[in-house]
Amino acid sequence: MSFSFEKPSIRYFSFFNKKTLINASLCLWVVPEDIDIDYFKSTLSKTEQDILSTIKGYNKVRNFILGRYLSKIAISDFLSKDDFDMISVSKGIFNNPLVDSPYSNVRISLAHTSKLFIALASGSEGLLGIDAEKINETRALNINTVLNFPKNTDIDIDETTEAFIKWTSMESIGKALGVGIGLPFSFYKPKSHTYIGDSIESTFFYMHQFKCHSFKFIDHIITIAYPSNLTLKELELHNCLESQ
Repeated sequence: MSFSFEKPSIRYFSFFNKKTLINASLCLWVVPEDIDIDYFKSTLSKTEQDILSTIKGYNKVRNFILGRYLSKIAISDFLSKDDFDMISVSKGIFNNPLVDSPYSNVRISLAHTSKLFIALASGSEGLLGIDAEKINETRALNINTVLNFPKNTDIDIDETTEAFIKWTSMESIGKALGVGIGLPFSFYKPKSHTYIGDSIESTFFYMHQFKCHSFKFIDHIITIAYPSNLTLKELELHNCLESQ
Protein backbone atom coordinates (compact mmCIF):
# COMPACT_ATOMS: atom_id res chain seq x y z
CA MET A 1 0.00 0.00 0.00
CA SER A 2 1.31 3.47 -0.87
CA PHE A 3 0.80 6.61 1.19
CA SER A 4 0.57 10.27 0.28
CA PHE A 5 2.52 12.14 2.90
CA GLU A 6 1.11 15.44 1.67
CA LYS A 7 -1.84 14.36 3.84
CA PRO A 8 -1.28 13.54 7.52
CA SER A 9 -0.68 9.88 8.27
CA ILE A 10 -0.86 7.97 11.54
CA ARG A 11 1.46 5.43 13.14
CA TYR A 12 0.13 3.58 16.18
CA PHE A 13 2.21 2.59 19.19
CA SER A 14 1.52 0.69 22.40
CA PHE A 15 3.68 0.91 25.53
CA PHE A 16 3.04 -1.85 28.03
CA ASN A 17 4.09 -4.13 30.86
CA LYS A 18 2.08 -6.57 32.98
CA LYS A 19 0.26 -3.77 34.80
CA THR A 20 0.21 -0.89 32.33
CA LEU A 21 -0.95 -0.25 28.77
CA ILE A 22 -0.49 3.14 27.11
CA ASN A 23 -1.69 3.62 23.53
CA ALA A 24 -0.50 6.49 21.37
CA SER A 25 -1.27 7.98 17.97
CA LEU A 26 1.65 9.53 16.10
CA CYS A 27 0.60 11.86 13.29
CA LEU A 28 3.18 12.68 10.61
CA TRP A 29 2.79 15.31 7.93
CA VAL A 30 5.20 16.28 5.16
CA VAL A 31 3.96 19.80 4.47
CA PRO A 32 4.01 21.12 0.87
CA GLU A 33 6.17 24.22 0.45
CA ASP A 34 3.33 26.22 -1.10
CA ILE A 35 0.75 25.37 1.57
CA ASP A 36 -1.85 28.07 2.29
CA ILE A 37 -2.10 28.44 6.07
CA ASP A 38 -5.31 30.52 6.00
CA TYR A 39 -7.57 27.46 6.05
CA PHE A 40 -5.69 25.93 8.95
CA LYS A 41 -5.79 29.21 10.85
CA SER A 42 -9.58 28.99 10.77
CA THR A 43 -9.45 25.74 12.80
CA LEU A 44 -7.83 27.43 15.83
CA SER A 45 -9.80 27.77 19.07
CA LYS A 46 -10.21 31.12 20.82
CA THR A 47 -7.40 30.20 23.24
CA GLU A 48 -5.13 29.24 20.34
CA GLN A 49 -5.97 32.46 18.50
CA ASP A 50 -5.02 34.45 21.60
CA ILE A 51 -1.64 32.69 21.73
CA LEU A 52 -1.16 33.25 17.99
CA SER A 53 -1.71 37.00 18.43
CA THR A 54 1.47 37.15 20.55
CA ILE A 55 3.66 35.35 17.99
CA LYS A 56 5.76 37.40 15.57
CA GLY A 57 7.38 36.34 12.30
CA TYR A 58 5.90 34.30 9.44
CA ASN A 59 7.77 31.06 10.16
CA LYS A 60 6.80 31.04 13.83
CA VAL A 61 3.18 31.82 12.93
CA ARG A 62 3.18 29.06 10.28
CA ASN A 63 4.72 26.53 12.66
CA PHE A 64 2.22 27.33 15.40
CA ILE A 65 -0.84 27.09 13.14
CA LEU A 66 0.21 23.85 11.44
CA GLY A 67 1.34 22.32 14.73
CA ARG A 68 -1.99 23.04 16.40
CA TYR A 69 -3.87 21.70 13.40
CA LEU A 70 -1.87 18.46 13.48
CA SER A 71 -2.44 18.23 17.24
CA LYS A 72 -6.18 18.19 16.61
CA ILE A 73 -5.79 15.35 14.09
CA ALA A 74 -3.67 13.28 16.47
CA ILE A 75 -5.97 13.90 19.45
CA SER A 76 -9.09 13.25 17.39
CA ASP A 77 -7.62 9.99 16.14
CA PHE A 78 -6.46 8.94 19.60
CA LEU A 79 -9.93 9.58 21.04
CA SER A 80 -11.69 8.14 17.97
CA LYS A 81 -13.74 11.34 17.88
CA ASP A 82 -14.18 13.74 14.98
CA ASP A 83 -14.39 16.70 17.31
CA PHE A 84 -12.10 19.47 16.02
CA ASP A 85 -14.25 22.27 17.40
CA MET A 86 -13.88 20.95 20.97
CA ILE A 87 -10.11 20.35 20.84
CA SER A 88 -7.88 23.17 22.01
CA VAL A 89 -4.18 23.13 22.86
CA SER A 90 -2.80 25.93 25.04
CA LYS A 91 0.69 26.09 26.56
CA GLY A 92 2.46 25.53 29.87
CA ILE A 93 5.09 27.64 31.63
CA PHE A 94 7.85 26.14 29.45
CA ASN A 95 5.73 26.73 26.30
CA ASN A 96 4.97 23.01 26.24
CA PRO A 97 1.61 22.15 24.64
CA LEU A 98 -1.25 21.38 27.04
CA VAL A 99 -4.60 19.97 25.96
CA ASP A 100 -7.50 21.98 27.35
CA SER A 101 -10.76 20.71 28.87
CA PRO A 102 -12.78 18.63 28.06
CA TYR A 103 -9.84 16.53 26.82
CA SER A 104 -7.23 17.53 29.40
CA ASN A 105 -6.68 13.83 30.15
CA VAL A 106 -4.82 13.61 26.82
CA ARG A 107 -1.12 14.43 26.47
CA ILE A 108 0.28 15.91 23.27
CA SER A 109 3.92 16.20 22.23
CA LEU A 110 4.92 18.18 19.13
CA ALA A 111 7.94 18.56 16.89
CA HIS A 112 8.65 20.03 13.48
CA THR A 113 11.35 20.84 10.97
CA SER A 114 10.93 23.07 7.94
CA LYS A 115 8.89 20.42 6.12
CA LEU A 116 7.95 17.69 8.62
CA PHE A 117 5.39 18.17 11.38
CA ILE A 118 4.65 15.45 13.94
CA ALA A 119 2.25 15.16 16.88
CA LEU A 120 2.08 12.34 19.44
CA ALA A 121 -1.18 11.97 21.38
CA SER A 122 -1.49 9.62 24.36
CA GLY A 123 -3.23 9.17 27.69
CA SER A 124 -2.19 11.40 30.59
CA GLU A 125 -0.81 8.41 32.52
CA GLY A 126 2.20 8.12 30.21
CA LEU A 127 5.29 10.35 30.13
CA LEU A 128 5.88 10.37 26.37
CA GLY A 129 7.80 12.89 24.31
CA ILE A 130 8.83 13.18 20.67
CA ASP A 131 11.37 15.03 18.57
CA ALA A 132 12.48 15.10 14.94
CA GLU A 133 15.49 16.52 13.14
CA LYS A 134 16.48 16.61 9.49
CA ILE A 135 19.73 14.74 8.92
CA ASN A 136 22.57 17.11 8.08
CA GLU A 137 26.27 16.25 8.28
CA THR A 138 27.46 19.75 9.19
CA ARG A 139 24.95 20.05 12.01
CA ALA A 140 25.89 16.56 13.20
CA LEU A 141 29.48 17.73 13.69
CA ASN A 142 28.22 20.67 15.77
CA ILE A 143 26.00 18.37 17.85
CA ASN A 144 28.90 16.02 18.60
CA THR A 145 31.04 19.00 19.65
CA VAL A 146 28.34 20.45 21.91
CA LEU A 147 27.28 17.21 23.56
CA ASN A 148 30.76 15.67 23.75
CA PHE A 149 29.34 12.21 24.52
CA PRO A 150 31.53 9.12 23.98
CA LYS A 151 31.00 7.35 20.65
CA ASN A 152 28.86 4.26 21.01
CA THR A 153 30.49 0.84 20.74
CA ASP A 154 27.26 -1.17 20.91
CA ILE A 155 26.09 -1.09 17.31
CA ASP A 156 27.38 -0.25 13.84
CA ILE A 157 26.00 3.18 13.05
CA ASP A 158 27.38 6.19 11.18
CA GLU A 159 28.39 9.24 13.20
CA THR A 160 25.82 11.53 11.58
CA THR A 161 22.88 9.28 12.44
CA GLU A 162 24.25 8.71 15.93
CA ALA A 163 24.52 12.46 16.54
CA PHE A 164 20.87 13.03 15.68
CA ILE A 165 19.75 10.06 17.76
CA LYS A 166 21.53 11.60 20.76
CA TRP A 167 20.07 15.06 20.12
CA THR A 168 16.50 13.94 19.47
CA SER A 169 16.68 11.64 22.51
CA MET A 170 17.62 14.60 24.68
CA GLU A 171 14.84 16.75 23.21
CA SER A 172 12.18 14.05 23.47
CA ILE A 173 12.99 13.27 27.12
CA GLY A 174 12.81 16.99 27.91
CA LYS A 175 9.39 17.14 26.27
CA ALA A 176 8.22 14.07 28.18
CA LEU A 177 9.22 15.87 31.40
CA GLY A 178 7.64 19.12 30.20
CA VAL A 179 10.84 21.16 30.63
CA GLY A 180 12.36 21.19 27.14
CA ILE A 181 16.14 21.41 27.20
CA GLY A 182 16.16 22.77 30.71
CA LEU A 183 18.75 20.45 32.22
CA PRO A 184 22.53 20.10 31.69
CA PHE A 185 23.36 18.08 28.57
CA SER A 186 25.39 15.65 30.68
CA PHE A 187 22.15 14.39 32.25
CA TYR A 188 21.27 12.79 28.89
CA LYS A 189 24.47 10.76 28.49
CA PRO A 190 23.53 7.54 26.67
CA LYS A 191 24.30 4.19 28.27
CA SER A 192 23.48 1.78 25.45
CA HIS A 193 22.10 1.50 21.92
CA THR A 194 20.36 -1.61 20.59
CA TYR A 195 18.76 -2.41 17.24
CA ILE A 196 15.09 -3.34 17.50
CA GLY A 197 14.26 -4.23 13.91
CA ASP A 198 15.02 -1.13 11.84
CA SER A 199 14.80 1.14 14.88
CA ILE A 200 17.29 1.88 17.66
CA GLU A 201 16.54 1.71 21.37
CA SER A 202 18.65 3.89 23.68
CA THR A 203 19.07 3.83 27.45
CA PHE A 204 20.73 6.43 29.69
CA PHE A 205 23.04 6.60 32.70
CA TYR A 206 21.20 9.35 34.56
CA MET A 207 17.80 9.49 32.82
CA HIS A 208 17.42 5.79 33.56
CA GLN A 209 13.64 6.16 33.95
CA PHE A 210 13.42 6.62 30.16
CA LYS A 211 14.14 4.69 27.01
CA CYS A 212 14.17 6.20 23.54
CA HIS A 213 12.98 4.65 20.28
CA SER A 214 14.58 6.22 17.18
CA PHE A 215 13.84 5.58 13.52
CA LYS A 216 14.44 7.12 10.12
CA PHE A 217 11.56 8.73 8.26
CA ILE A 218 12.46 10.10 4.81
CA ASP A 219 15.55 12.27 5.54
CA HIS A 220 14.79 12.71 9.27
CA ILE A 221 15.47 11.02 12.58
CA ILE A 222 12.39 10.75 14.81
CA THR A 223 12.72 9.75 18.46
CA ILE A 224 10.06 8.85 21.01
CA ALA A 225 10.92 8.92 24.73
CA TYR A 226 8.89 6.64 27.02
CA PRO A 227 9.14 5.09 30.52
CA SER A 228 11.91 2.49 30.69
CA ASN A 229 9.71 -0.05 32.53
CA LEU A 230 7.52 -0.38 29.43
CA THR A 231 7.92 -2.26 26.15
CA LEU A 232 7.14 -0.50 22.88
CA LYS A 233 5.20 -2.07 20.03
CA GLU A 234 4.52 -0.35 16.73
CA LEU A 235 1.20 -1.41 15.26
CA GLU A 236 0.44 0.06 11.85
CA LEU A 237 0.54 3.04 9.53
CA HIS A 238 -2.33 4.53 7.57
CA ASN A 239 -3.41 7.74 5.85
CA CYS A 240 -6.09 9.80 7.55
CA LEU A 241 -8.39 12.66 6.57
CA GLU A 242 -8.71 11.40 3.01
CA SER A 243 -11.70 13.68 2.57
CA GLN A 244 -9.90 16.83 3.67
